[in-house]
Amino acid sequence: MKISIITFHDVKNFGATLQCCAMSKHLDKYGADVEVIDYQPKYLKQRKSIFKEIETGKGIRKTLGCIKHNIKLLTYYGRLKRKEKRYDEFIHDNLRLTHRYESVSQLYDDPPWADLYICGSDQIWNPVLTGGKPDKAYFLGFVEGIKVSYGVSLGEVDITEYVDVFRDMTNDFKALSVREKTSAEELADALGKNVEVVLDCTLLLEENDYSPMESRECKIDEPYLLLYNIQHSLITIDIAKREAERRNLIIVDISPKPFKKVDGARHLLDIGPGEFLSLFKGASFVVTNSFHGCTFSIIYKKQFIAVPHTVRYTRMVDLMESLGLKDRIAYDNDHEICGEIVFDEVYELLGDMRNRSYRYIDSAIAY
Repeated sequence: MKISIITFHDVKNFGATLQCCAMSKHLDKYGADVEVIDYQPKYLKQRKSIFKEIETGKGIRKTLGCIKHNIKLLTYYGRLKRKEKRYDEFIHDNLRLTHRYESVSQLYDDPPWADLYICGSDQIWNPVLTGGKPDKAYFLGFVEGIKVSYGVSLGEVDITEYVDVFRDMTNDFKALSVREKTSAEELADALGKNVEVVLDCTLLLEENDYSPMESRECKIDEPYLLLYNIQHSLITIDIAKREAERRNLIIVDISPKPFKKVDGARHLLDIGPGEFLSLFKGASFVVTNSFHGCTFSIIYKKQFIAVPHTVRYTRMVDLMESLGLKDRIAYDNDHEICGEIVFDEVYELLGDMRNRSYRYIDSAIAY
């Protein structure tokens, strides 16, 4: 059986690449021939580019600001290029890709063949991230065949603005599933269809499934707190400093913004997904405002505190509440945790959610 996946797989974002790898690795367990559609439209290329594209017609202030930003980045160019190289090597080693498609029209002209097409996971139905409007590619409009969505996310988008588009684009889907409970309810009401809630792909795998993907070269000799501050947040930084001092840990910061440094922290800017996994595995404590920072803290059974993203927070809050971890969510820097996470209890709830997600995939493969 041949299965094709379309999602964000190469945008130089740890969570995006790893969720795609996780889905691919899980489907491998069925003995399927799995490939990822290498869709790289212009707006994704811009997102993963080291330098910002200087666009004309945006006003002199914006143009000068963009030039200034790019000049500042030159200081970090070597490290950012190493990061890019590590991403490319990781993707090469862990994903099987189709040939490159750079536009929707190319997909329509030469669609990849498969027995089953899966769109998801990640925020592929969030128009904010797909060039300002829903991208037909992520609704598999270019193929005829069995289509399902798996754990897609709409972010915080108001579904009512796109009801007609979503209804038209999902009309021939055999099954629909999303990551967030709130999105499932809204989408089901809007489309008049059943929409299931499933786990993010990263949580389909166990810790030992990630071992072959971990970097063997990335090791920190001292006990450390891992800070993954994907949206620069002073609350997250304050909590990390407090917990590091309390636990006598150094801070290892893997946040993506090179200009936003934390005093006294070891800032690792040149890591790829393999190093990301190894750093989570070795951490003594984690502070993050990333959804995937939460999922990998759970996978590696790390004590952690999560600060909700100010815009895209629903998926984090839904997951934490579903796993009985609501008390680990910090909305301000005065948040105090009560005791340690009991992972036996978390994994009992996670096991039920995994089984529901596995059944959904089983059904998709049986169509």
